Amino acid sequence: MRMLFTVAGGNGHLEPLVPVARTAKAVGHEVAFACRPWMIPKVETLGFLAFATGSDVGLTPQRRPLVKFDLEHEMQVVGRGFARRIARERALGILPLAWRGNLI
Repeated sequence: MRMLFTVAGGNGHLEPLVPVARTAKAVGHEVAFACRPWMIPKVETLGFLAFATGSDVGLTPQRRPLVKFDLEHEMQVVGRGFARRIARERALGILPLAWRGNLI
């Protein structure tokens, strides 16, 4: 089976999926990742095929200190940033990959 993992962000989104992807690959599945263009080298370094989906526009990856949790702020960020912009943009890039056989 061919399996497609998707990563919306950076390393924090990729790293939890790596053990699952490695296990799938070890038992004979074809594994690929769909991610932002800047993540392609990282995914390939881990030994996986990678497809660029979405863009890096407006993205400056950087680690920041944790801030006090604010549910209302998080809902705004997730709603505006992920649900409206990133998810829609990424879906457009993932759909053509889904038609390449049985990528799931």
